[in-house]
Amino acid sequence: MTGSRLAAASGGLGAVALGCLLLVYLIPVYVPAPPFDLGGAPGPQAFPRIIAWGFIILGAMDAIAVLVAGERVYWKKPEAIGRLLLVAAILLASLLAIPYLGMLPVGVVMMIAITTLASGQRLLTSVITAVVFALAVYVIFDLVAGIPVPSGSLWE
Repeated sequence: MTGSRLAAASGGLGAVALGCLLLVYLIPVYVPAPPFDLGGAPGPQAFPRIIAWGFIILGAMDAIAVLVAGERVYWKKPEAIGRLLLVAAILLASLLAIPYLGMLPVGVVMMIAITTLASGQRLLTSVITAVVFALAVYVIFDLVAGIPVPSGSLWE
């Protein structure tokens, strides 16, 4: 079955919509800002805002890549819905696990699960990408910026 480019780009467009929803409504309403000055340190809204901007930027890149691609788009409705539900389940499980296991271990497992199960990438490539990304996040935030990455209650 041949699908439209807009339907094929719906994953990226959905990520952009989620990022916008996070920035405009969910973060300001559900992540409290402290009533006092933090002295230049980032507040509790910093990480969610970074993640929201990541959704927007990466989703837009994915949608644009699909929309300007020259090849025909082939997709099957059940497979597309199944992958969407799988990614939603992985994201929900990750969000529930971060307070207990920490951001980096959960992020690595989440990236491996999404890239191998939902997008069909090879396992070795997924593992290498996830580990390099986690190390980069740790170096940038914890070592360079001095912002501790959430470690989870299991490790405290």
